[in-house]
Amino acid sequence: MAFTTTHDADSIAHATIEADKVWKRWVIANLSTTIHYDTLATPGGNYRAPTATARTVTAANSSSLATARTLARDIHVIYTLHIASANSHTTADSTNTIAFGLPVLAETLANLITWANQCKAAYNAHRTQASKHPTNDTTNIVTATDATNQGTLDTLLNDIKTQIIAHLASAPGSVMVVAV
Repeated sequence: MAFTTTHDADSIAHATIEADKVWKRWVIANLSTTIHYDTLATPGGNYRAPTATARTVTAANSSSLATARTLARDIHVIYTLHIASANSHTTADSTNTIAFGLPVLAETLANLITWANQCKAAYNAHRTQASKHPTNDTTNIVTATDATNQGTLDTLLNDIKTQIIAHLASAPGSVMVVAV
């Protein structure tokens, strides 16, 4: 396959970027067992020295209501960015969202339990959502039981964190070029 483009620098640059994406997606889909096409990352640098910093869940494990709030908010942000990433996936995943939304800073235990149970269901469904990943994720499954109290909430949130970090890490070492 070839892209036809005019000889101006912008057209050539855009065609090159698209060709790079097509090539990487083909290689990953046909020769790899990675789950994602690209790593969730924050771009930086400039056009001569571009950088990309990988994004993942970094909050401490849950061991109290306060740490559960912090971890749930971190998981929510990273998970939401991840499923919306058309660079990581064949297309963005708009099916497996967390209905509850972002927990507030002073979220109640009951609401965090509801959020965590919804998050578990959404994430586990996302791993194998049809036509989203080059290879479905059959490994990084949240297996902790649904939360019912602070102890089970801590266990569930820590399992979600562990599995999402592993799920995000399954991507090639190179990054895609995205024109904005």
